[in-house]
Parts: sequence; structure tokens; C-alpha cells
Amino acid sequence: MHDVEYNIIFPVKEMKFQDINVYIPNNHQVFSKIYFGNYPPKMLDITKRFPHEGLIDPDNTCKFHLTKYKHLYE
Repeated sequence: MHDVEYNIIFPVKEMKFQDINVYIPNNHQVFSKIYFGNYPPKMLDITKRFPHEGLIDPDNTCKFHLTKYKHLYE
């Protein structure tokens, strides 16, 4: 665990993310550099990314996921 100065996190800020409001650290750039080593954090390799719903089994995919993530199955 990293030691972070209080003012890097507090007071938290409210930010719009897609269609909801989320709370982020006061100085999210510095926070990101401490925890992820970079700002913005580097994206995972595409082979290591998966939807929030979890890994999708391409041999047993429901209609909902086939429709929602059509680009993964083309």
C-alpha cells in the first residue's frame, strides 16, 4: 500500500462518468502517478480486457452479450 498525502485525496471531487456522477481524488493526476505509475494510466493489452459483466465465453454467449458486444464476435 502506498502512503498518500491527505490533500491528494481530499476533498474529493465529483465528476460525470458516462451517465452517472462519481467521486474522484482531489488531485487525481498525482494519485494516478502514485498508484499506476502514469497519468493517464496505460490501457491493458486488448487480450487482457473484458466487460464489467465478466469474461465472455464465445462458445456459450447469451443473446444479450452477443448484441451488446457485437464487435467482439465479428
